[in-house]
Amino acid sequence: DHNATERVLREAAIRSGALGLAAMPQAAPGQPAGAILHEAKSFGADLVILGCYEHSELNLSGPPGLARQVKWGARSDVLIARTHPPPRDVVVAVDGSSASIRAAHRAVAISTRGGCGLNLVHAEEPEARHVDAFEDSVEGLPFKAQALRGDAKSVVLEWAGQDRADLVVVGTGSPDRMAPWAVGTVSDYMVEHSPSSVFIAKEIGATS
Repeated sequence: DHNATERVLREAAIRSGALGLAAMPQAAPGQPAGAILHEAKSFGADLVILGCYEHSELNLSGPPGLARQVKWGARSDVLIARTHPPPRDVVVAVDGSSASIRAAHRAVAISTRGGCGLNLVHAEEPEARHVDAFEDSVEGLPFKAQALRGDAKSVVLEWAGQDRADLVVVGTGSPDRMAPWAVGTVSDYMVEHSPSSVFIAKEIGATS
């Protein structure tokens, strides 16, 4: 109801102010995903943050939940916040694609600023070039590189769990190659199943 909405917005503004952030609380009409995407576009946002925790029991072939809708429609990076910041350990999925290169660069920036651990994970056949491509970017920054056999979605999720990562960073593929409701993308799988926070690195201005 309206009173509950106003209370949530006030609390968010107070908490933001306590962190030294200037907040502009706003209640937008419409469905949650559409309203969030509209406001993000209006503000020219560089990052959309959601506090969603939808995973495990949901069927990826069914209607997408809020997090997946926003992930596909946003023109900026998206953070699904599930753990308390700042992260202590970051896992990034790399496969040599332009999407994973963007993800790796975002992960390096996060690790550099936060002083947290960085793990590069590559699934399927071990190919050194997928890890070596980022050596210049991570020079001077401690990191671990793992090339593991198996399905990419399962490998990244399992490694993140074993490493107790606070944040999983993934890229998104081209929307021309895959529709928003398509099954099987690593980023969708992480959004639905990862208990850790998930950062989706996107090509700014492109939906995917």
